Amino acid sequence: MSEPINHKKKVVLDGYKFSARSVGAVSARYSGRNQFLTMVTFEQVVRLFPKVDPAKPHDRNRKVDAKRAKAAGQYWLDHPNDWIFPPIILTLDDELSFEAFEGFDVTTSGLDLQMVRLVLPPDFEQQAFIADGQHRTYGMNLIYVERHAKLREAREELRGARDSGASDNDLQRLQSVIDAITHDISRFERETIGVQIIANANKSLQQEWFITMSDYQKPIGRGESVRMDLKTNLTNAAKQIVSSHSLFAGEFPRIDAETPNARVDERRDNVVRGSGAIYSLANIRDWVATLVLGSKSEDSVGNLDEITSVDEIVDIANAFFDALVESVPYFAQLNSATLQGADFRKLNGFSSPTIIRGLALAANAELLGSPSMESTDPIDLEINDAGLARFKKLLSSLVSELEYMDDPARTKPQKKKMKQDEWYATQLFRAGATAPQSGFQDRARLGNMLIEWSQKGNIDFTPFVKTSGGA
Repeated sequence: MSEPINHKKKVVLDGYKFSARSVGAVSARYSGRNQFLTMVTFEQVVRLFPKVDPAKPHDRNRKVDAKRAKAAGQYWLDHPNDWIFPPIILTLDDELSFEAFEGFDVTTSGLDLQMVRLVLPPDFEQQAFIADGQHRTYGMNLIYVERHAKLREAREELRGARDSGASDNDLQRLQSVIDAITHDISRFERETIGVQIIANANKSLQQEWFITMSDYQKPIGRGESVRMDLKTNLTNAAKQIVSSHSLFAGEFPRIDAETPNARVDERRDNVVRGSGAIYSLANIRDWVATLVLGSKSEDSVGNLDEITSVDEIVDIANAFFDALVESVPYFAQLNSATLQGADFRKLNGFSSPTIIRGLALAANAELLGSPSMESTDPIDLEINDAGLARFKKLLSSLVSELEYMDDPARTKPQKKKMKQDEWYATQLFRAGATAPQSGFQDRARLGNMLIEWSQKGNIDFTPFVKTSGGA
């Protein structure tokens, strides 16, 4: 019976201490070059890998977003049991020295794999370049420095407490803080991340690879990201609305027995114009977030899942969508399945996700009174009945204002424009467009306009008309 390769009588790979300049790796060929696949500890990443400085981007990669990088490190810290990072990819202009372990070669049909001890030169930090993983590397460095600084502060506080004769309970509390920080730091020494090192890859080749990956390796879409999110309260509330509210749950009648005709597209960022679906799950998730947060961004509220509950979010979302069905005939027809998404989008501006987001901003103000997110206490999502009544009146008033008409400047009859020309005077819409579009989306101004109309009880475009000079 064969023994595992890390048995004490066999080869022991010695790369898992931060002071080591050699790491155990698998050597193979990649794009005509030597590549080395290994695992290193996060402490090795901090101490041996190239340093990343958002203020000094190198010309082989994009500039680092410090805020995003910090969030990556914080994510690793906050998810000790379920974090996931893809491997870091490093490149070097020159070759690296390595020593093969005899007896571990794998040669099959021209595939040459070797178990090797890879020697990292003393100036590896200066020689290597990060082709993929700058944000992870910078984020881990920030957390490493921050945790060690916190440890020094906690130890100093404990010494001061002892000197001042603090109670045993206070001393125990301070010691527990030190223990927690020490545990965080120990993770750098024992948790690992995959690394791919490609030798003999010069600057021009790395730049070519960067452009190629940018062109062909697209990030996951918003729709798929929302669909797979199982943890966030806002997302879970949106999914519950989609599965339970009569406007969104289930399907419209099928054209044929085998083709689903879902009311909500759960995968796309936005629905296809000719689809029967009304909106996408990503759209609904955005509106649910706007209902709760108003114009605030989610990442500005660090404890959002602690100060909200799925049930309360669902309640406010139900009130919002119930108001749409009650006050807007188009939504009543969608609700009863006498109208489907493709035709809905030919009739009126309520089919625009941006318009609904503006209405969600108005609902945040009218139904909830724009609740503050500053406290760590649960936020109050209780619905104001008077505000809800005003909001429903606004919706009813907007039915005629948001209607489409055929555009005589276009040859095809399905080409539409807003019947109410004053929408274009606000410059929220591109000339002839049926919704606020890229380059013209001013969601805050759209939301403020709808809030004012709701609170005043009448629609008046005049204060929101913009001249070409921006007045």
